[in-house]
Amino acid sequence: MNNSTIYVSIVLFSILFISIVPALSQSQEELIKEGNKLFEKGKYEEAIQCYNKAIEIYPYSADAWRYKGDSLYFQRKYREAIVCYDKTLEIDDKYFFACLNKGLSYYYLTEYKEAVKWYDRATEINPAYTKTWINKGIALAQMKKYDDAIYCYNRAIELDAKCKDAWNYKGLALFKQKNYEEAILCYNEALRLDPNNKEFKYNKEKALKALTR
Repeated sequence: MNNSTIYVSIVLFSILFISIVPALSQSQEELIKEGNKLFEKGKYEEAIQCYNKAIEIYPYSADAWRYKGDSLYFQRKYREAIVCYDKTLEIDDKYFFACLNKGLSYYYLTEYKEAVKWYDRATEINPAYTKTWINKGIALAQMKKYDDAIYCYNRAIELDAKCKDAWNYKGLALFKQKNYEEAILCYNEALRLDPNNKEFKYNKEKALKALTR
């Protein structure tokens, strides 16, 4: 993973139970499950066909719209994915992964301010999800708001002190501020957690060279 790589947190199967409202037919539930199996195999277009059929049966399934959005996201069809996440949020305005994945979609469209807005919404719904804070920090760093980015990485570390990526990204933000000594401390912690990580080693070497100039 290079310095510009986002810490992607789309997790389709993070919630294994699909909540089905009473109006849903068994056939729609089966279509969603079949779509999820196809998604897991990387057959995104086929998965979308299943989700579309499920939506035809019952257009108010937040899960079907969200999973269709994820399938579009993984095809880099970010605008289309956002439309699906919007549909999800019309049905359930507290659907955490729709907010998070909408933020990711805006990030890849380089619309960082909009990405931060949706990461904020995701943290309001679930402030304990580490990856949201990291993703928000990355977007803020792209906007050169390094203090705000570091705050996000610190929040991630508070939630999970063993999160090596949070330590690495914090180091990168400190490096951008020319705070090389603190950056090195962060890289040291990242390397303690993952001693063979080439990216962490490279970042530390870069900071050491900057420190001795």
